[in-house]
Amino acid sequence: AKLGLNDLDGAIVDATGAIERAPQMGKAFLVRGRALLQRGRLREALADCDQAIVCDPFMAMAWCTRAEAKLDLRDVAGALVDSNQALNCDPRLAAAWSTRGGARLDAGDFEGALVDCSEALELQPTNACAWFNRAGARFESRDNKGAVFDCNAAIKICPDFAVAWGKRGEANRRLGKHDGAISDCTTALALDPKITSVWITRGDAKFQKGEYAGAVADCNEALALAPTNALALSVRGQAKSKLGQ
Repeated sequence: AKLGLNDLDGAIVDATGAIERAPQMGKAFLVRGRALLQRGRLREALADCDQAIVCDPFMAMAWCTRAEAKLDLRDVAGALVDSNQALNCDPRLAAAWSTRGGARLDAGDFEGALVDCSEALELQPTNACAWFNRAGARFESRDNKGAVFDCNAAIKICPDFAVAWGKRGEANRRLGKHDGAISDCTTALALDPKITSVWITRGDAKFQKGEYAGAVADCNEALALAPTNALALSVRGQAKSKLGQ
């Protein structure tokens, strides 16, 4: 219950207590693993999912949660394996379709990602991550209007979904809607100021509007996070050239 209410620390404490009393309680490992995942403690989440799976090899959500953790750790192949296993256990688990869609997106299989995320949304239309992952697949396939549509849905469900605001900003920039891109990126950065790509997108949108000093400032922020980012260096260089620097 505490996990559902986003009391992550409380969920971790309660699940730990349950595990101490009943070490074979796979559900308790899963609850703690999901809370740890949301806390960003990915290695610990993996370990708890491992234990949940040992307790119950057919626990679909444990496989799915482990896939999510692996995806966040950039283990795309591992995420694909685990999400496949989750779907073998429960082919109606929307989160597993969405997670596999995210893994396929990261693997460059944009059509597969689109199919998986669409399946997730058939099962659970309120799955914001599935909308976001499908937006990513559409964006990579140059379907920018489709990406905006899917980001709109993700944001409606989860208004503080920073990366969805950022992705919509990227799509709007491609569509030549530079004011919209700047607005979206500004919202994204207010929610999470450490998304390098969003600083670059906003900087490029400002460059396209002739706001060269603003473009330089945004690229400086991006480069503070990722000093060797080629796109940030390129946009900043072009903006400095326009400023005669």
